[in-house]
Amino acid sequence: MGTPWAVILCKFTDGADEPFPKQYYQDLFTVTDGASPWDMIRYFHDQSHGTLELTGTKVFGWFQLSKSVADYNSLGGQAREP
Repeated sequence: MGTPWAVILCKFTDGADEPFPKQYYQDLFTVTDGASPWDMIRYFHDQSHGTLELTGTKVFGWFQLSKSVADYNSLGGQAREP
């Protein structure tokens, strides 16, 4: 059964850095010629014993959020700081 995901790359207002280029996430979450054999599509397929198929997943972003890491943390969340 196909279950494609939408992977949305976001960054906080006080963190303009992108940890990896968009291509890194496309290789990790989509079927591409340059993808590693250890990508998320294979991982979830193997771990679900073939019941989860992520083919068709698309990566979108980078999008700038309107909040800072401090704003997020004040809501009770804990963002990873670089």
